[in-house]
Amino acid sequence: YDQLLANKDVIEGSFGSALLWERLEGKRACRISYLCKDGGYRSPEDQWGVIQDNVVHAMDRLEKAIKPFLSKIKL
Repeated sequence: YDQLLANKDVIEGSFGSALLWERLEGKRACRISYLCKDGGYRSPEDQWGVIQDNVVHAMDRLEKAIKPFLSKIKL
């Protein structure tokens, strides 16, 4: 997490938006996330296709933004 956080500006620049970086103190994991504000499961069903496309697009952008740094992480 810290090694990715050290590259926060580059990752967010590549992603194209700010991300939510959560250390989750006392937990076994940390979280990097993005809140899609287009809607969700409570949105009308006729909007679900667009919402799903936006979520998949965001997931793809996140993977592409983080992937170059994963091979450099020292465990």
